[in-house]
Amino acid sequence: MDYFISDTHFAHDKIIVFERTEFKTIEEHDKYIIDSINKKVKNTDTLYILGDIGKLEYVRELNGRKILLKGNHDSRSTKEYLGYFAEVYENPFYYNRRILLSHYPHPVEDHILNVHGHLHNSIMNKENYLNLSSKMIKYTPISERELIAFINKI
Repeated sequence: MDYFISDTHFAHDKIIVFERTEFKTIEEHDKYIIDSINKKVKNTDTLYILGDIGKLEYVRELNGRKILLKGNHDSRSTKEYLGYFAEVYENPFYYNRRILLSHYPHPVEDHILNVHGHLHNSIMNKENYLNLSSKMIKYTPISERELIAFINKI
């Protein structure tokens, strides 16, 4: 099974001040996200992270085969990320003929679902955009099945 999440921001201590105020410490935040991901994602699954991971070393604690679509905070070289991810992308790409994965919301036709992050607590005012920023999805990755169900509604 494939799973999707964005904007984990591991070890980004300011994130709990201006957005994720339910956490008392960044360590609590990071552990909660890692545990939430690992409860759903098994080692035989694939986890797509749509940018802004934060502390790269935490990726090793996550279950599954990991694929990164770099976000605006992912400034290391692709070669460096390949030490932690099976695949690394710098630009949006089609997951299938109806799903475009991106970090930023990306213009798409009405029959295409743009699965993205970056907006944190905001959403696009169109039904074919789905923001998977961690807090928006309660820090739990969305499955491919859930994406397909969402597509069938548009």
